[in-house]
Amino acid sequence: MQFKAVVYAALGSTLLSVPGTALGQGKSESKFEAYLKPAQVTRMDLIELKTRIGILERLLTTDSFMIETGMSIPSVNYSARDQQMQASTTLGLGFEKLPLETIMNRLHRVRILCNSVLAELMPDLQKDDFVLRVYRVQNFEPKLFAQCDQFDCVLR
Repeated sequence: MQFKAVVYAALGSTLLSVPGTALGQGKSESKFEAYLKPAQVTRMDLIELKTRIGILERLLTTDSFMIETGMSIPSVNYSARDQQMQASTTLGLGFEKLPLETIMNRLHRVRILCNSVLAELMPDLQKDDFVLRVYRVQNFEPKLFAQCDQFDCVLR
């Protein structure tokens, strides 16, 4: 007797759902629905993203950033541990063989670029709130070449 009740309940529920589906009344979720829902994004996530976009927008107005500066496009992230914005870039081949004045000018140019985009998004940015680290790659290992804060660059 219980078996018949289960069969009738299942059959009844199927029959009730079929007419609604046939008339277009069934629930049809777009494959994009999951992307349209609000996401858990912090203000810091947005600042990191907007900084990267701002840097790229400015870089795309030049012919080629790597050729012009000898460095990769900077990556900017927030370090919760250090409580600061941190940018990093990698040197291209031959950068270290350039005259010291050229090296320092290029480091300052990248530092100013990163810092100006960040300052637009975070007007209260202080000296200790930003650092740019420039790495050279030796034997597939990144080695710190220079470190820059908001105002100065120091070769390591």
